[in-house]
Amino acid sequence: MDKALTGVDLIPGAAILLTLAALCFLATAILAGAGKQGRPAVVTLVAGWLLLSLHAGLTISHLRRLPLVGGYEAVTVLSWTIATLLLVRGRLGRDRAVLVLSGPVLGLMSAGAVFFRLQLNHDYFMYASLLSQGFFFFKLLSAGLLLTVSLALLATLAACRPLFDKRLFMAGAIVFLCSELSGSIWCLRGWGDSWHWSDNFFESMLVFFVFMVNFHLPPSLFSRNSRRMPLHLASALIITGLFLW
Repeated sequence: MDKALTGVDLIPGAAILLTLAALCFLATAILAGAGKQGRPAVVTLVAGWLLLSLHAGLTISHLRRLPLVGGYEAVTVLSWTIATLLLVRGRLGRDRAVLVLSGPVLGLMSAGAVFFRLQLNHDYFMYASLLSQGFFFFKLLSAGLLLTVSLALLATLAACRPLFDKRLFMAGAIVFLCSELSGSIWCLRGWGDSWHWSDNFFESMLVFFVFMVNFHLPPSLFSRNSRRMPLHLASALIITGLFLW
């Protein structure tokens, strides 16, 4: 399959769905910025989420697997995850600063996705296994959780009232461990052994270490938000970057 294909080349209506979603998210940011972050902003946010969800359903239907590889799939999973978390985490979806920042980011990701390549490897042996799909997909899902944490922290830092959503950060760690468990079982069943020490294993160990540092910060060293919040933000961005790399 030609790797130069984009999602709009194969998925019917993808360009329209993503464009409309981008407009909804931009409208959410504008309404929130105008001080109308209540019902009007929620309506446009829900509309954008519904459009992304419809697009996700069509993508999975055509790929016949979870979206887990390539720029197109990664961007659409990240944008859907962020939009979902803004809706289910009420304090984020009601926060004016978070909506003002997240709206344009979601808009750019949704609109920009149409230019990313879509890699379709239906017959490639790795993606035939649900365990393999879980390994890659859970990593993307964890990146989406951490990216949401980063956006919320950036927005509230700019508003001089920093908010680190520890529960979402913890959820990102749990989903990451689900990815590692899925990958380990996949290797054990496919090759008769779990992973040995390698570059990938070292990266996983590093990610887990960064997660743990944030959960066990020495109070004497990071008692102030001015010290603690930059570390939380840097950690979330570093882990997200490692996943997307």
